Formats: sequence, structure tokens, C-alpha cells
Amino acid sequence: MYFLGVRSSARFHDLSFINRDTGYVAGMLWNIPIALNVVIHTSNGGDTWDTTNFPSNFSVRFVAFYNENIGVCGFPNIYITKNGGDEWERVINVAYETSLNYGKMLSENLIYVSGNYGKIIKSTDGGYTWEYIQPAFIKEYPTILSVLDSNNVYALAEEQLIFTSDGGNNWIEIDIPRPPGVTYNYLDFINVNYGWIVGSSRHIYRTTDGGQSWLNQSPPQAGDAFTCIDALDSMTAIAGTSRAAILRTDNGGSRWIEQLSGKYNAIIDRVQIIDKEVAYAVG
Repeated sequence: MYFLGVRSSARFHDLSFINRDTGYVAGMLWNIPIALNVVIHTSNGGDTWDTTNFPSNFSVRFVAFYNENIGVCGFPNIYITKNGGDEWERVINVAYETSLNYGKMLSENLIYVSGNYGKIIKSTDGGYTWEYIQPAFIKEYPTILSVLDSNNVYALAEEQLIFTSDGGNNWIEIDIPRPPGVTYNYLDFINVNYGWIVGSSRHIYRTTDGGQSWLNQSPPQAGDAFTCIDALDSMTAIAGTSRAAILRTDNGGSRWIEQLSGKYNAIIDRVQIIDKEVAYAVG
């Protein structure tokens, strides 16, 4: 692999695209023999990328941009930028074991972030101050969020799905299917009723009533796990696996088509579908 003209290898953990051409990818880049923690940027759909050294000793696990200029990223510290990533300011220092791994920026001021040990934090001033909003009953697993708006948020903690409708002041637990040996890795809701959870052995479940009932929409098992999913609407979604397979549905999950077969010793960490024709995946 060559990056910026230098022989390289990389592990990317997250991505945030503003549109089909402009986006950011976060992770670690090895410009042999130097390792760099990076947030890289493209403005031409990935044909070329630019980056600068990121001011952290840790691989960047999440990145979320509100627009082309304002964004947040981190692991385990949180950084914000106001100029498209040219400069980053550290705004919070979180203990290493917390391992923040997901972020969503809803406006210039409102940010949700989650991580290991059930941690969910929220900022209402652009990242300068934070409050912990996880409920006491959440289990201590890595937590992934599906943030719909300022109030409605779903959170998945491997064996537990919870929901808030008031920005994290109060949470309820939602029953999810529990097949033997299955753990869940990711979720995506497009509104308060309609969403997916995905996990080990290529298990996918869909709800259309906010989790009151679930439909098993799992494709044939193939020895790997679903690691992420992103939905464009109620019909179209893509999902990635722990062996670099990418699957797509265009009929609400009744049928999944494997677009990239899982033949590689690599993990798809994040996918993002932009429109009917364009999607991105990193890992």
C-alpha cells in the first residue's frame, strides 16, 4: 500500500462523510518505519487523501463531522476541530480503559460519544464540557449509539438495547432476541420505530415498532460476524463483517446480496451509505 507516495499499511476504525465526495477517516497509518495516528480527508470521493500528524499517542477510534469544518474525534481523549482538521484541540481526557469508540455530532454544539464499560457522554457546548448520561443498569460492554436527534437515542451494549427519548435523562431497556451464543456488535435506526441490530454468525434482526417485536433477517451463516450496518432508508442498507465481506439489501432486509465476499483476514469496522449508488467502508 502506498499513501502520500510512501510505502504504508493502515488500520482505519471510523469514517464520516458529509456527501459523496467529502469525508474523513480515522485510524492509524504506518509510514514505514513510523506509525502515525491520523484523521485523513478527501474532497474528491477518495481519489486522493491528505493528512497531518494527529496530536495523540493513541489510534483514533472515532470521527464525526457536522459539516466540512466542524468535527470531533478521539480515543481515549476527545478532540474538536473548527477548520476541517487542520488543527485539533483536546477538550477532554478520559481514562484509557474507557476506550471511547463512537461519536455523533448533531450540530455545532450537540455531540454524543460512547465507549467501553457502558460509557455514554454528551456535550451541549461543542465539546468543551461533558456529562455522563448512561443509566446505572447498563452492562459494562462496549457501547454503540444510534442517535436520531437531540432527544431520541438507542444504545447497544452487546447483550442489551436501551433507549432514551429525552436526551439521556431517562432510559428504558428493550428486549432483543437471544439466540444461544449470539452477541450483538452494532445497530442502526432510521427513526424511533425502524432499525436493525447485527452480530455474531451473521445474525441480523429488524424491528418496525421500536423493539416490541423483531424479525430474523439473517442471511446464510458463513463463519464470520456482522460488525457494522448503515441504512439509507427502510429499504436500503449495507453491512460489513469480520472477514471483510460487505452485504447489501434493497428490499428492507428480506434478501441480502454479498457484494464483497468474506475471503480476507480483515475486519470492516464501519460502513456508511451516502445514496443509492455511493457507499464507503473502512477497516
